Amino acid sequence: VEIEEAATGTAYVTAAKGVNSIVVVPASNSHLKPAHVAEAEKIFATADLILIQLEIPMEVVEFTAQLAKKYNKKLGVYASPARHLSPLVLEQAAFIVAKSSELSIIFGDQPREDILGMYANRLFVRDDTNSTTYYNGGEMKYYRNDHDSVLHKMGMGDAFTAGFAIAWCHGNSIDDCVKFGNDVSLKVTENRGSQRGLPYLKDVLPD
Repeated sequence: VEIEEAATGTAYVTAAKGVNSIVVVPASNSHLKPAHVAEAEKIFATADLILIQLEIPMEVVEFTAQLAKKYNKKLGVYASPARHLSPLVLEQAAFIVAKSSELSIIFGDQPREDILGMYANRLFVRDDTNSTTYYNGGEMKYYRNDHDSVLHKMGMGDAFTAGFAIAWCHGNSIDDCVKFGNDVSLKVTENRGSQRGLPYLKDVLPD
């Protein structure tokens, strides 16, 4: 989508004592409309998964969820930047990836364990140590994968979500999807730069 009346959206990363903060300038992202998504509606019929983030207006997120429902397609949500999710999006989402520190923004002021319990095998909570927590319907599960030589933490959530989604689309178990997502996320920490750090599939698959 090309929009002439606004510049490309940008995000600026500030770092202090190992803690990153992101300053987002939505620019053209805020001009995206449901009509733009409707122009690509035919793609929904052939998609394996609709994966969405929250840098765009919520009316577009909800319209995308409606199209996913119309075509009986699974919807994956990386809830970043954190915003409150509507019942429509929560109902339609096959999985949601969220940051531990932002659960109250997304789901309201409830205990973390209660939120996880409501979305068994659908909500995956991440933190800066490259760990993922989720409820599998019987118990809380925790998977951590990190190392000492962390150069960069930006893009870890994006990488986890992409890795999880790929494994999920290939019919892997939830445990294996989480492990693969963490492996992909770990690769990001080996290089500086959100884009440069993202690995190719061959970089994370065993020889």
